[in-house]
Amino acid sequence: MKILLPVRFQSSNWLGGANYFLSLVSAIGKRAADDVRVFVATNRPEAFNDMRNAGVTIVEAPWLDPDAQWDYKANAVLAALTSVDIRLYSLARQLGASVISHVVPGRLSPCPALFWMPDFQHCHYPEFFSERERWSRDRNITASKRSGHLLVSSQSAARDFRRFFPHLSAVDVHVVPFSPLLDPGNQPATREVLEALGIQGKFFFLPNQFWRHKNHSVVVEALRQLPESFQVISSGAISDYRGDGHIHELLKRITSYDLTDRFRLLGVLPRNQMMALMTASVAVINPSLFEGWSSTVEEGKAQGKRLILSDIDVHREQAAVGAIYFDPKDPADLAAAMARALAEFDPATEQERAALAPARYAGAVKVFAERYIDAVRIVARHTK
Repeated sequence: MKILLPVRFQSSNWLGGANYFLSLVSAIGKRAADDVRVFVATNRPEAFNDMRNAGVTIVEAPWLDPDAQWDYKANAVLAALTSVDIRLYSLARQLGASVISHVVPGRLSPCPALFWMPDFQHCHYPEFFSERERWSRDRNITASKRSGHLLVSSQSAARDFRRFFPHLSAVDVHVVPFSPLLDPGNQPATREVLEALGIQGKFFFLPNQFWRHKNHSVVVEALRQLPESFQVISSGAISDYRGDGHIHELLKRITSYDLTDRFRLLGVLPRNQMMALMTASVAVINPSLFEGWSSTVEEGKAQGKRLILSDIDVHREQAAVGAIYFDPKDPADLAAAMARALAEFDPATEQERAALAPARYAGAVKVFAERYIDAVRIVARHTK
């Protein structure tokens, strides 16, 4: 079975998306299956250099580049308008692909296509999206009826699909939770990272982009209620492609509350530094209002870290050991959770969780690859 997986690197807007595809390709490459071969078509082939093996072939696809020459852009416009991607279909025929994965099923496709819908946030929080974005998301989801299959990352997302798209009841949903790509051998010494970033004392770590639904404001409000000894280190892109108004308001609030030294913004960090900060923290916080499947949670689980999580369905589904849940709209509830985590912090318990984490992580990566390949096999055999 040959899987064609187009991966377009566009910008730093969606770091989680880029990490997802790197994690998927890495997981597949670690799974020994003589009858499965994945062709990754991408405008950034160097990103996958360490993943080339007998089962993974990297194909340079400059036509996926958003800054590409005019004829490549014309192909993208044509695909958007007509649901016919000439260059992608030509490559699929050339390779003899069994399935094109993670693309919107188009017309005249030479083989079945499987669309991945990361989440249904636009159905729960339409105010976070423009009318055009909501229309585009709905159109892509509806296109899944062409193949009769849809890929999602959680049972929560599968329930959302059935709830908000009852007219697509004939579409089969494949739930494939992902496990992030980690490189423990490339992680610098924690002390070196802390010294380089000027971090002293105990801290909570918040590694999220500043998109509206990530809900940083509840952390700022909670920190305001806590003693001065509490500090939060925050990493991630300080921008939102949908508009930065809420970020400017948050920064003003941090200044007006005199929290500049206790809520530190580090911006985008190298991944190995981010993982080192996660290791050194008292706990990792994810206050998000909505997730399809949280990378932050999976990264924390992979290191055996204690997690403080907003009480949303998918966070419960991800089932982190020892996690503390809080109402994402109640700063006092989060403040209490942080106080509890600090009071219960015990280095011996941390070491015990960390010792068990690698085996659990390896198992999660294996399940990720196997469930994905099982889903693709079904699509290849039973496209409707």
